[in-house]
Amino acid sequence: MKSGGQKTIRGEEDFLVLRKHLYLKNAGLMMGEWKKEQLIPSIDLALSTSFAADTFPKWELTQEEALIYLRKENLPQLPSWQGWGLVTYQNIPLGWVKVLKNRINNYYPSNWRLRMK
Repeated sequence: MKSGGQKTIRGEEDFLVLRKHLYLKNAGLMMGEWKKEQLIPSIDLALSTSFAADTFPKWELTQEEALIYLRKENLPQLPSWQGWGLVTYQNIPLGWVKVLKNRINNYYPSNWRLRMK
C-alpha cells in the first residue's frame, strides 16, 4: 500500500479487474516492428514514461528544428553519431530518427505530421 491508502496496480490480476470496469483502448507498450530483419522502434516507445531514454543517443533540437521534424521535412544538419536516435525538444521526446552517413530518416508518423507553416 502507498501512503494515503492508494494501492499500486501491478500484475495480470489487477489488469483483469480494471478490464471488467473500464474500456481499455490500448494495453501495454508496442516496442517496435520488424522490417527486413531490423527492429524499427515505435513512437509509443519514444513517448513512454517508462522508457529508459539513455538507451539511445538523444538529439536535442531547437524550436525551429523541432517544427521541421514534426512537419516530417528534412533536418538541415546531421548529428555527430550514426544509427537510431531519440529526437527531443526541451528534453521532451518527439520521436525517432535514423542517422545514416549522408542523410537522416525521419520516423515521425506521417499521419501525425504538422501541416501548417
